[in-house]
Amino acid sequence: IANVYLGVNAREKTVADAQAQAAQAMADIMAVLKQYEIADKDIKTQQFSISPVYEYDKEDGTSVIIGYEVTNTVHVKIRDLANS
Repeated sequence: IANVYLGVNAREKTVADAQAQAAQAMADIMAVLKQYEIADKDIKTQQFSISPVYEYDKEDGTSVIIGYEVTNTVHVKIRDLANS
């Protein structure tokens, strides 16, 4: 058995765009896992987060949100190493 952690990060100007980009990247990962016949029970979300991305203005000491970052990580248990 092998335990693998796979994740995606997406950074965009809006939450919706960051989520869409991360969702597409994770869908691509899931498609590959399915090609290797990894069972759904062996794929678990480990982390999902949405965070603002700030830019600091040195002149006036303020921070402004310039976008958002979405992180999605899954834990995959690979039971058949010969097939993977």
